[in-house]
Amino acid sequence: MLGLSLSVLLWGMASCNCSMSQYLTALPVSSENTIPIPSFSPTPSPVIIPETSEPLPFITQTPAFQSFPIQPLSQMLEDGADWHVWVKELGGRVLFEWRSDEVIHPASIVKVPLGMLVLETLEKGTEEPLDLVLDKGPTGAGRSYRQLLRAMLVYSEEDATEILERDLFERVHQKAVQQILDRWQAPSIRFRPRRASIHDLSTLWECLYTRQCLSESASEQILTWLAEETSSDNGRLWTLKPYLPEESRIYNKRGSMTIPLTVGDCGLVEIPYYPVLLICIVGQSQGEPNFDRLHQKIGEFVQEVWVLWQDYREIKDE
Repeated sequence: MLGLSLSVLLWGMASCNCSMSQYLTALPVSSENTIPIPSFSPTPSPVIIPETSEPLPFITQTPAFQSFPIQPLSQMLEDGADWHVWVKELGGRVLFEWRSDEVIHPASIVKVPLGMLVLETLEKGTEEPLDLVLDKGPTGAGRSYRQLLRAMLVYSEEDATEILERDLFERVHQKAVQQILDRWQAPSIRFRPRRASIHDLSTLWECLYTRQCLSESASEQILTWLAEETSSDNGRLWTLKPYLPEESRIYNKRGSMTIPLTVGDCGLVEIPYYPVLLICIVGQSQGEPNFDRLHQKIGEFVQEVWVLWQDYREIKDE
């Protein structure tokens, strides 16, 4: 039984100025595999044609619930930064959106679509089980696909990202990659240069979680990596951790860069017996608000979403 209500918890956190890092446990980086990594050599296919050109039928484009209060969230975003936001219950309606269709540089959040494409094309390029394919690796990379994908999705390593991106476009024609993204209803996503709308990124998160883009095993593998908690998970979506019921889970991929100044986070909050909550938010500025303020605002925003959604869903601390 949780003895405090959410409002008391939020008051207590503000008054004691507690650091969220005290709730977090860093996971060690796995040791490098010293065994030679075999190269993956799929059947040559310059173009992968999707099984159907029809988009996947899982996106709900209905308006937000009239009873969900959006004004407090809108007011939070009027701070001089350029915000792009999508909040939705998976399988339900959009609760809040803010300039979600504008195509921007989403920083490292775009690594989730890249990881999905890597697994999709690896599975389609061979009849081998996914586990065997993941233990292989790109020619000359020195690491397996499993190691590279975890380094990219958990630790946001740029070297691993560059290797995986280069390998993807060497194995698959760019047109075929775009066909897959179109079928996944995420046509704005690009990697050279990195571009996406928050709407399309959110679409892929829903597609990933509902297992409608990738196979069950590939979806589960990516979600496992996205749920790993690291020493850097001390803000943004992870500010919700102390307020969530036991057995809840956060899946997320954060992103940041300096030019343009960009700070963001995109992920899912999974709570037993309730719909999964999708929150994707990216803020950009020309220097003011600065990085720390953008980072802090995202934490404040997701906490406000949680407060409003808790009231909306009448989730009770037990």
